[in-house]
Amino acid sequence: MTNPSRSNKKRSLIGLATIAALAIAAVAIVIVVLVYTVDWEAFLDERLAEAMMADTGAPIKSPKDVGLQFTDAVIATEDGVNLAGWFVPSGQSRVTIVFCRGAAGNIGLWLDMIKRLHGLNYNLLAFDYRGTGLSGGSASFLAIEKDIAAAVKHAKQNFGNAASRTGILGVSIGGAVGINVAAELDAVDAIVADSPFSSFAEMVPRIIKMQVPQLAGEVPDDEEITDEFDPIRSVAELSPKPVFIIANENDTLCPADMARKLYKKARVPKYLWVAPGTEHIGAKDVFPMEYWAKVGEFFDHWLVGARSAEFEVAKRVKPLADGAFEVRLRLSNIGDVMSEDVPVAVIIETEAGDVFQNVYFPEKRLLSFKLDSEPLSFRAMRFFHVKRKGDTWELLPG
Repeated sequence: MTNPSRSNKKRSLIGLATIAALAIAAVAIVIVVLVYTVDWEAFLDERLAEAMMADTGAPIKSPKDVGLQFTDAVIATEDGVNLAGWFVPSGQSRVTIVFCRGAAGNIGLWLDMIKRLHGLNYNLLAFDYRGTGLSGGSASFLAIEKDIAAAVKHAKQNFGNAASRTGILGVSIGGAVGINVAAELDAVDAIVADSPFSSFAEMVPRIIKMQVPQLAGEVPDDEEITDEFDPIRSVAELSPKPVFIIANENDTLCPADMARKLYKKARVPKYLWVAPGTEHIGAKDVFPMEYWAKVGEFFDHWLVGARSAEFEVAKRVKPLADGAFEVRLRLSNIGDVMSEDVPVAVIIETEAGDVFQNVYFPEKRLLSFKLDSEPLSFRAMRFFHVKRKGDTWELLPG
């Protein structure tokens, strides 16, 4: 005779085993489904942005701290995110440069570049990407393109004549993605891309290895990253807009070869400068005068209309009875320059050595000097990062 309690116990054990087996199977199915349905691009975007665009909160300094007047800007993106930025005006300039920073920090950490860029006599719009600084939304690499496009459109729609011509100065990811935006939007007239990469697919493994190693192994090895957002795909579409690519010889994050690929793929007008011995975004620090002179000459040429940073000099030399020389100089070849004063260094080679004089153009279009020695040659060159000193100017430190 069968024991009822033992029979019931056996049935309950069978039931538990069946439930456990079904549960394990369900978990396995869920795991399989997850492996094949996870949006790895979205996953990577979230994790990388989380690690590399860590929100440092509101900027603790503003342009006022470096002696610049500014107004706050609220920039609305096409997907409804409000970005926080600064508009820094520059006299009567009709050129606005949209400054697109690198991934890290907020615009308060980039005040040196903001001041130097403004020192070129352009209006300036600087802003924080979504999820950083005082900007709304969540940090996202893939949304930076929307953010930069929104900033350019904001300048065009809100700054009137001050943004008759608009350029982009982008750093690192700001330069790479800025190329995409410049190729897409008619509102962008020229772009400087400092330390850009050429491909997200090439960059993601580098970023994971160098900066976010904890992500290694979390994404399947055979998972392909889209090339849809790669600047190497859009750089050729910039023409006839000019592009100036700045690279750093010893850059291990965005190697100079990436910049060379972009330059090779781009169509004229195009320019490339590989700064020797520098690391990522290091050219501006190691060669500050050359960096800002090159950036200023590029934007002057393509946005302002000045054909060169060096002016043509019409001269008249008159010997005087006391053995000295009266020299009169007229500067020309500046093109459609802004009405505000432009700092110019005049260099006159004489038999006794060089004579230097700093003046403002067009405040002193016609110059007059008295020299003790006979003048041999004349040069007049625009300078960029200066401050007034009475009736003349001097270079700022660095």
